[in-house]
Amino acid sequence: IGLSGANYGSDNQVLTSKGSSSPPEWRGINTPAFDSYQSTAQTINSGDWIAISNLTETIDTNGAFSSSTFTVPTGGQGTYFIYGYATIDDVQAADYVYAGIGINGSDPTNARRGTVATGGASNVRESSVVQCMINLSVGDVIRLYVFHNEGDPEPTEPNYTRFGGYRLSV
Repeated sequence: IGLSGANYGSDNQVLTSKGSSSPPEWRGINTPAFDSYQSTAQTINSGDWIAISNLTETIDTNGAFSSSTFTVPTGGQGTYFIYGYATIDDVQAADYVYAGIGINGSDPTNARRGTVATGGASNVRESSVVQCMINLSVGDVIRLYVFHNEGDPEPTEPNYTRFGGYRLSV
């Protein structure tokens, strides 16, 4: 936008108002955004929601992803699309797997759970996908979790486990 002969903001930004009590501000469209993948396997116990670790960022538009978590930065509040894929190496038959999104340290026991994956044979990869839209505030911390049951602890799969998302509202 040019005002009085000057250009303000930068590419991929919009000028937005947060209401009459706040001044207008420049906000990035679809930012913050982040994406990560698991670089090394992680042991997943049976019967518990386990926070996925060992995630390496591939995209992080605001420097808000670290230690396998995304923390909403200043100015980043809004509605987000968040996704996660949790894949385990099923070493026993009849396992089942859920991926889930946790907010501020809570596991996704009753909400934000993904599809169920179940195996009929041993030594196969089983994946669950979770996709959700979440309203987030500055400082909220988001994690990818996985739940599996039936049998021994099993490893998550490097390069098959992903976690990411981006803001929809500005």
